[in-house]
Amino acid sequence: MPFSTSNNERATLSLLTAVLALSCSPAPSENRGNGNGGGASNSAGSGGMVVTFGGNNTGGGNIGIGGITGSGGASAGGACATDTAKAELTSDPVDILVVLDNSGSMHEEMGAVERNINENFASILTSSGVDYRVILLSRHRAGPRTTGETAPNTSVCVTQPLSGLATCPGALPVFSERFFQWSEKIESFDALNWLIDGYSVPPENDDFADLAPMGYGPFLRAGAKKVILLLTDDNEGNAGDGNPLTIPQFLQGLAAKSEAHFGTAAAPSFTFHSIIGLKEKPTVTEAYLPTEPLQTEKCTGNAAGIPHVGTLYQELSIMTRGLRFPICQYPGYDAVFRRIAEDVTVTSAIRCDFDIPAPPVGRTLELDKVAVNHVQANGAGKITLGQAATQAECQPNAFYIESNRVWLCPDACNAVKADVGAGVEVLFSCENQILPPR
Repeated sequence: MPFSTSNNERATLSLLTAVLALSCSPAPSENRGNGNGGGASNSAGSGGMVVTFGGNNTGGGNIGIGGITGSGGASAGGACATDTAKAELTSDPVDILVVLDNSGSMHEEMGAVERNINENFASILTSSGVDYRVILLSRHRAGPRTTGETAPNTSVCVTQPLSGLATCPGALPVFSERFFQWSEKIESFDALNWLIDGYSVPPENDDFADLAPMGYGPFLRAGAKKVILLLTDDNEGNAGDGNPLTIPQFLQGLAAKSEAHFGTAAAPSFTFHSIIGLKEKPTVTEAYLPTEPLQTEKCTGNAAGIPHVGTLYQELSIMTRGLRFPICQYPGYDAVFRRIAEDVTVTSAIRCDFDIPAPPVGRTLELDKVAVNHVQANGAGKITLGQAATQAECQPNAFYIESNRVWLCPDACNAVKADVGAGVEVLFSCENQILPPR
């Protein structure tokens, strides 16, 4: 069973577009056409770039980046000939680790989770076009759901279209291109331990061990961003664990398994969302943002008896810029799972870099004359970004060029991500755009 996704499956994020205008200087020996409207034509570069410049007429030109084409004219003999093309920002693939508490107190929440994974979470991710994969760490439901704190009621079963299982319950989970499961009982106090240990060991239950003989690690894809979503009404080590993990120990444990997937203990590369026992906001399904402080009061909705506010999980969410939701509001999990899916597709997946196409034969690009505008979604106009000479010289409203690509500096990238529906114009102008050092 393949565990990787080809580059052809990379999703196109339609919320943002880039407009690229190409400026070239003629080489001394350039052939400018035959005087009858014919011009130099060239097919070059990755992504299927085709550039055509006219002769003594205005000509026509198409520059395709990743198969996307635009139109425009390049006047013969001009010192700063231009052509335009539309390109789209693309998204990186994302692997989503969903960790669900299977303890007895979770029987009401698990039914709501099961419905929303199948009905809301997966459908939003699919419709967004993002190349996603869900890896579920939780006990599979093999029996009918009834009432009370029995194993089927605290387990989860995922069906089509996310998984390959036609109906629930089923004897075993059925994997698909988008869904994998490491089926083990997750207690209310050991979710982080299982995230570390389960990476490289099979589930303890022999019925499920053959599905993940090397742990869940082989289900993760190289180069895919990692998102962890945890749902529990307790706290790590709050009960039954005499030696609970600390956050540094958890981060060190994940990094020891794979820095490529999870980053280092000092700089974790994943986002940690949590649905836990913290108090509801006035809008009861609204998320706490990473900029909001740690919450000390427990949620009370739907007569839920919550053991803990989930302090450690809150700290992880704040540290990794994740969202926090109250677990008590399980009748409203549709809004919760939609919000998390939107965060995955809009924020986590956006890339802030652009390919630079190869120039046509006989012309050279002047990279110091690249200009970039952030086109604001609210119609307020454009924010012009200057060009930093290097990444090390990045400034708030700036970009740089490295490895033949245009990269937005971190502050500019964050501003574009936050401005949902914004655009980015990238053009090669006739004037030097390099910013003076700070």
